[in-house]
Amino acid sequence: MTRKLRKALKEQRKKTQYTQLEIYGTLGIPMDGQKRVDVPQREGYVYVKLRDNQNEVIEAFNNSVAASYDLPVVVRRKDNRYVVFGINSPRYQNNWNNPAPYLPKHGASHSFSESGGADTAWVFSRQMMPLLVYPSSVTTGTNLKIAGQAIFNDGTWVYAGNTGTPSLLNYLPTGGDTSIMALIYMDVDTGNPGIIVGSGTPFLNTITGTPQVYPYIPAPTNLATQIPLAAVRLSSGTNSIDWSNLYDVRQWTHGINTGSAGGGGTFAGVDQIGIYALDDGAAVGTGTTVNFGNNLSVVRTGTTLFVDAVAGGGGGGGMGFIGKDEGVFQGTGTILNVVGSDVVLSFSGSTLTLLHTN
Repeated sequence: MTRKLRKALKEQRKKTQYTQLEIYGTLGIPMDGQKRVDVPQREGYVYVKLRDNQNEVIEAFNNSVAASYDLPVVVRRKDNRYVVFGINSPRYQNNWNNPAPYLPKHGASHSFSESGGADTAWVFSRQMMPLLVYPSSVTTGTNLKIAGQAIFNDGTWVYAGNTGTPSLLNYLPTGGDTSIMALIYMDVDTGNPGIIVGSGTPFLNTITGTPQVYPYIPAPTNLATQIPLAAVRLSSGTNSIDWSNLYDVRQWTHGINTGSAGGGGTFAGVDQIGIYALDDGAAVGTGTTVNFGNNLSVVRTGTTLFVDAVAGGGGGGGMGFIGKDEGVFQGTGTILNVVGSDVVLSFSGSTLTLLHTN
């Protein structure tokens, strides 16, 4: 071989592009009546039918594609083993219309296990869809939408949400450079949303921090039926409602008022008994729901509930209210049977008094 020929071959090698042998196949094989892709007892390996031939099955290392049965792939030989290089996308040419990314298994990296994943996905409240309040359009929407959720209320299932609110622009403050807070709530009886707008003086637009805004959020007017969902900041110049206007106030956790000990017949810890008192639908105290209608009023003093017949009601005897203590008749009204050896219902004139004996 002459020097000139060796030099020519050397130059040719520099310009030559070397390619690896690529073999086409599909993932998975039928085994024991099932379609199997992953190789048992061999983590990271999959079955590949080379050239779709059932008699040419290999085990290939895969960290490139999803372990999806019949997925067309490209296989290469590397380091004394077969490796899945990627998807054989040209196989179907014009009808490769599946938008799935076919990513390899990586869920563990997003999960918080004992040691934590490499890329743990921290879930914030706005990423939880049930009863989430979200903009109808982040550019032009003036109302809000509410994601659906089933609610079990007083023995009845109600499908709440999956609807929208009226336009929030109807509640804009009239003063310049001011804002006001509105509360979006869910009515547990009907499943419909409602809006409560703060009745106080609007605050300045310069108050923007979340902790500074929260005191201006109006409270529910009926704790027994209104579930807080979101607060909305409405400014005088608002023309659409987007995420920057919203504050998620769904109550993932909340405190329970346990009451305080007291003497003189005061009910110590009345809130733990489970009596929620309403006066014509207006919230008074906590417990299982007891709604006192027309011509009856309930007053909470400390942790004691007092039920009175108001003027024009014809007195306790004419109201049809029957008061019982452990089933023993105490007076007349609508039936209220108090159970528990440490709870006493007393009747005086037209007044029913619920007391704790300890």
